[in-house]
Amino acid sequence: MAAWRPRGDWRTERAGTALQRGWEAGRHWQRCTMPPQPLPPPFRAPSRLIVARCRRATEMMMFFYEIFVSLKNSISYYFGSVQVEPTQCSPRRKVSLRKSLTLTRKQYINVAVTGPVNSGKSTLVDAMRGINEEEEGAEPRATGASCKGLPQSYIYPGNNRILLWDLPGIEASEIKQHAYVEKVDLRSYDFFILTSSGRMDDEVLYLAKEIARMAKSFLFARTKIDVYVSETQQQHNFNQGDLLREIRKHFSKKLQAIGIHFPHVFLLSALEPDKFDFQDFIEAFNSRF
Repeated sequence: MAAWRPRGDWRTERAGTALQRGWEAGRHWQRCTMPPQPLPPPFRAPSRLIVARCRRATEMMMFFYEIFVSLKNSISYYFGSVQVEPTQCSPRRKVSLRKSLTLTRKQYINVAVTGPVNSGKSTLVDAMRGINEEEEGAEPRATGASCKGLPQSYIYPGNNRILLWDLPGIEASEIKQHAYVEKVDLRSYDFFILTSSGRMDDEVLYLAKEIARMAKSFLFARTKIDVYVSETQQQHNFNQGDLLREIRKHFSKKLQAIGIHFPHVFLLSALEPDKFDFQDFIEAFNSRF
């Protein structure tokens, strides 16, 4: 039998019950109006498969972008640089001009003289033709970014079957986009003469790699050597023979480092054809054909 306990006043019991109900209602209202913040999900590093797929997608995007830029540069170079009279601007006329140019080039041995901008390409072409800068028929000079004209062709006096092509200079910005190869249609030439008026720039090495990839040959001409020799004469214990040997050895090592096993390096000055290696250069060029 349960123990007896005295009952309290009914007013006290009712007040306690109301207080308990009010406290519970307040807790329920707080839970409904202020939900707790969700916990942040745990950090998970992307898997190797996802990383590889993202890298592959990025490489594909860059590949197609380079193709698009090369195609755009080729189209703008051909259709923007060729000046045709307004009455001859029909697409059929442009196609016929390109076909006639291609048929004409197939009749000759096409030799491209190429290199960086302002490296003495035009002066070398005039010297090979036996023309001085002051004589009539010499090619007009252009420096810097103004050298972006069409390739100019000339008959080589030593062999009427050879066409010397003076190509526009390559710029450093065109190496990454591979725009120069498409712009001048480098694959259509049979032989090459690479020129450089200073150190072995990346542009020259890039052209040498492209020519080697096409399984074609070239001669390397370090132009304006007279300017460098005159600037170095003031040094102590100057010896011109030792200096030229060191320069020739330097360029040969640079070309051998990219896979050119037997490079033909000539140090010459187109303005002084009777000095340095100009005569040896002409003899080596004639012996190729």
